[in-house]
Amino acid sequence: MNQANIPLHLNAGSRAEIEDALIRVGVLARDSGGYVEARGPFDYVFLGPQAYETGDKEPAESGGDIPVLGWHPGVWAAVFGPLSDAQRALLPLPSAQPSPPMVAL
Repeated sequence: MNQANIPLHLNAGSRAEIEDALIRVGVLARDSGGYVEARGPFDYVFLGPQAYETGDKEPAESGGDIPVLGWHPGVWAAVFGPLSDAQRALLPLPSAQPSPPMVAL
């Protein structure tokens, strides 16, 4: 996979917190109407709350077992593009990047 197609995941308490941080580092721009869009070489995807499989199973009504889901804390977003270490330092990053990524281009 091309490095430019590997997302940097962001995690915070709200969408506004993520978008404000991305505006501060020059990834996003907000117009006077509040619309936010990615600038230059960047792509941005807001993912919202994200579930994950806990590894446990529970019986399904139709028979068999289904995975039990848990929820990652907060809301999530992903940025594609060349971010410097200085930009990354100002972003709300999770303690570890999800693997596999939550989204792909």
